[in-house]
Amino acid sequence: MIGIYGPSGIGKSTIARAIFNRICDRFDGFCHLENFRENSGTNDGVIKLQETFFSEILRVKNLKVGNKSKGINIIKEKLSCMRILLVLDDVDKLVHIENLLEKCDWFAYGSRIIITTRDKHLLATLGNCCSTYEVQELDKDEALELFSMYAFQRNKPKKDYLELANQVIQYTKGHPLAIEIMGADLCGRTKREWKSALYMNERIPSKDIQKIFEMSYEGLNAIEQDIFLDIACFFKGFLKEYVVDILDACDLYPIYGIQRLIDKCLIIVDRYNILFMHDLLQQMGRDIVRRESPKMPGERSRLWCYEDVHKVLTENTGSEKIRGITICSPEPSKMKLEPKCLEKMKNLKFLIVSNVDICRGLKYLPNELRVLDWSGFPLSSLPSSFDPKNLIALNMPESWVTLDKLFKRIQCRNLTYMNFNSNQYIRELPDLSSATPNIKKLDLRYCKRLVNVPDTIGYLDKLESWDLYNCHELQTLPSCIVMKSLKHLNLFGCKRFKRIPHIPQEMENLKFLSSGHTAIRELPPSIGNLTRLELLEIGSDFYPCHLPSSIYKLQQLRTLSLYGNVKFPKDKGIGRQAAAGISYGGFSKYCFPKFNFLKKLTFCFTHLEKCLLSRSEDLNFRESIIRFNRLNRLIIRDSKFLKKIPKLPESIRQVDATKFRYKTREKYILNNKFFSSWFFFLFAYLLSVMGPAHGT
Repeated sequence: MIGIYGPSGIGKSTIARAIFNRICDRFDGFCHLENFRENSGTNDGVIKLQETFFSEILRVKNLKVGNKSKGINIIKEKLSCMRILLVLDDVDKLVHIENLLEKCDWFAYGSRIIITTRDKHLLATLGNCCSTYEVQELDKDEALELFSMYAFQRNKPKKDYLELANQVIQYTKGHPLAIEIMGADLCGRTKREWKSALYMNERIPSKDIQKIFEMSYEGLNAIEQDIFLDIACFFKGFLKEYVVDILDACDLYPIYGIQRLIDKCLIIVDRYNILFMHDLLQQMGRDIVRRESPKMPGERSRLWCYEDVHKVLTENTGSEKIRGITICSPEPSKMKLEPKCLEKMKNLKFLIVSNVDICRGLKYLPNELRVLDWSGFPLSSLPSSFDPKNLIALNMPESWVTLDKLFKRIQCRNLTYMNFNSNQYIRELPDLSSATPNIKKLDLRYCKRLVNVPDTIGYLDKLESWDLYNCHELQTLPSCIVMKSLKHLNLFGCKRFKRIPHIPQEMENLKFLSSGHTAIRELPPSIGNLTRLELLEIGSDFYPCHLPSSIYKLQQLRTLSLYGNVKFPKDKGIGRQAAAGISYGGFSKYCFPKFNFLKKLTFCFTHLEKCLLSRSEDLNFRESIIRFNRLNRLIIRDSKFLKKIPKLPESIRQVDATKFRYKTREKYILNNKFFSSWFFFLFAYLLSVMGPAHGT
């Protein structure tokens, strides 16, 4: 069995038909059952399918099976000894296959069953006997050729229509059926008509294209439809975990619901766990919302178009039907609103504002809000009537809000995500442990005036990510940190930060610790408690930093980036280290005049994969670097005195030497018999063209 899956109109049936026509004569019998989903919904429909299947395989006409059970028995009895090719086109339920073929375990050896479906999960229920193939969109060249066949009756577009044809390809994003519909519609029309049609389709999608996608949407239940529309209108391009937490607070059961949308090929999750959907699917979802009230946008459930939002807010025509609003202008703009323009929207759950300056004060926010995402919020506090008990995400980058005023008055026990990056009014954090005990992500990047962090923050045991990147004035963290869930702590660029406090064993979940370009002069011995740490950045251009011997306990370390003068401990007999990436940054000749540390690293870090040397002096690699048998990248940046690169390990795939200069005209040596020849000649060429003061 082979399952071909993908969204509506992607070409599943076309591929199945092409395969069927190519190989059908190799079988004793063959049958192609089209529109399987439509015909298998009733008992009479199943009987008709059985009769068609039976008749085509045996090549006889007008066979009758009587009833469904009898039909299955007749099929098994008569056809079990024949090698059969069967195509079941557009299947949506396993029971429909079973009504026709039962368990599909009676076919003769060498038979093939091809199933096309929009539901990936259906194929998983068939077990290991079913291989799967996902149909992808056409690439640009394939799409242009297909479009040209319909629009110009040849395989290439006319030269004077090429730019417009490319706009159509960009609009359809490689979707074959949409390309065919657009091509047929534009065939023989003038350029002005093409331009008008493209503009109209961007605002109001073609009904023929809409019908393709709405078949998948209509197969969802009401909750799954709500999830799909929320993603289409607000959350495309967001992290899946973030969207799940928000929709879960709206009682939409997103863990199951989002997976259903993935199985139905309506959305995808990329390798970074970000939600995406095809642009035409997003357009279809938004058009469904627009059709809720074509003339009165205030009566729709969701608003995202700036013109519609502007009309509703300035004319105060909102209603309780509105579930979410995005106020996003394509260019920086100002909008004069009444202080209580949101008062009619009692059920508003998502409010997202960016690139818009609200000129007047805001005196009302709905208490049903789950997401308040307002970049550049112009007030120092939220309206006094607002009760944020349902709030999940509070994102206010570049805002004027002062947290001490905000959290002295309100309790946000459900608050999970908080973002105040680039806020220049925050000098001290309030006691968040009582106001927001369930916070998972706290983003305070570029809060350059932040000085103090209260000790109570050290007990936020639900906190997973704490980002303090470039908080220049911050000097210390809480004296005791017991954040059991913390995975990501970023202190990079906190120039005045001097000391990492004691790290208890409860912090073992921390995977990312960045403290490069800080004033830290030594790491605490308790750093060894971070047994799951995968990335560590440490060091400064201004202060030497001492690493404790417990650094060698970090058996899960994958990347170690060292900036400035970093001194390794003198302990011996430390054993092997499981680090997969080590970065050396700016080791001074005064700290390591003979680079003896490389011998020690060879002994301790034999699983090295990445080596970065930044602004380094007196670099003389030892031949022992060849023992780094997992080293695949060597990166050298801003180094003045590199004289020789010795034989490199077999695992090397890339050498990146960027912006390094040298004082002498000595030739650089690259000696590695395992190195790719193309890179050797490229490297030799770069060396030949380097002048005495410039290099690559």
